[in-house]
Amino acid sequence: MKNKTQFWKILLLMSCIFVFAAGQAWAATITWNGSVDTDWNTAGNWAPAQVPTTADDVIIPTGAVVTTSGAIDAKTISINGNSTLTIGHATNIATAGIGGITLNGTSALSIGAVAVAIGNATYRGDIVMNDNSTLTTTGASNITLSGTWTKGNDATITLDAATIFSFVGPTALSLPSTVNNFATLTVNKVG
Repeated sequence: MKNKTQFWKILLLMSCIFVFAAGQAWAATITWNGSVDTDWNTAGNWAPAQVPTTADDVIIPTGAVVTTSGAIDAKTISINGNSTLTIGHATNIATAGIGGITLNGTSALSIGAVAVAIGNATYRGDIVMNDNSTLTTTGASNITLSGTWTKGNDATITLDAATIFSFVGPTALSLPSTVNNFATLTVNKVG
């Protein structure tokens, strides 16, 4: 009888561990290879061959042109060299963990008239613009940022007059000193 009770306890423990582990989103580093086309939402364009999730760190290497055909998610995005990421659909960056977007070299980030969340009230999301990188918005972009926005001296920011920026979350608000042309700027910070 004692062995049977011990067996059921172990089985219950193992079942709980399995259920917990199955529900976890395991982070991965996903690197763009563009072997199929320019679409972020095509698994074959990534190594390993899977579309990034909110738990994944994304690397876009030099020379890439990446567009979106649907909503995109990632924990972090690093855009390198002379690569370009054009976001034309809803985007969630750093909404399930601390992260953000980093632009290096002469890389470019273009955001269309869509909602883009970089962090949220729980997780910090930053924008870091290094070197000669550029960030451009077109149309009524609606961007929510919960962390800091760091701009290197030679980086360029071009905001459409219809762009709406909202800053949320518990982290201190920090903007580049040369940002202007905000049509709507909302600050909803706690603490």
